[in-house]
Amino acid sequence: MAKSGFILLGRRLRDLSKLVFAQLKRVSQQLIALVFQRREVVPLRGDVPSPQTADEGVSEADANEPFLDTPSVRYPEEDRILSNIPWVKLVEECVALYSEIDDLLPSMTESKQDLARHMLDRLAEILQRSGISLIEDDTEFDPRRHKTESDVPSGTTIVKTLRRGFALGRRVFLKAVVQVEPSGPNSTS
Repeated sequence: MAKSGFILLGRRLRDLSKLVFAQLKRVSQQLIALVFQRREVVPLRGDVPSPQTADEGVSEADANEPFLDTPSVRYPEEDRILSNIPWVKLVEECVALYSEIDDLLPSMTESKQDLARHMLDRLAEILQRSGISLIEDDTEFDPRRHKTESDVPSGTTIVKTLRRGFALGRRVFLKAVVQVEPSGPNSTS
């Protein structure tokens, strides 16, 4: 009797995942139709052209800083993409779903965790194909892109990414949770 219960649960999970992926596919198709209807092209992997400076007082190095929050620097392509409110809301919902599933992982059984990880990977793939950059391979800690359990200074070396983050240029939808090199009197550096 217990075996048939697991089989039934497995079938229900499979059917539910098919429904979720079908809904994501429909939403992605609607998004693509909306983007092409407006003849907008969403950049691949979140690549955004270099910013244009509003005045000549901004150095070339500052103009190429992707997270510079200076009013004198403009990011026209990024601003145009982020002004597409339906697209931004869809990205925010997908990122929220990603975060919710990731938060539930520890309370799941091993088989459910495998399914959930597959769903997380698919969501990340869909977001990346939609122009969102994954924050997962950074080497230096940046508090605008990363989150840790304790306060650490910018530039600290990242040892491991515990949860992916998502961004489009300077707009971070979800900070990556990272583990950094230990510092202080007990560190070996």
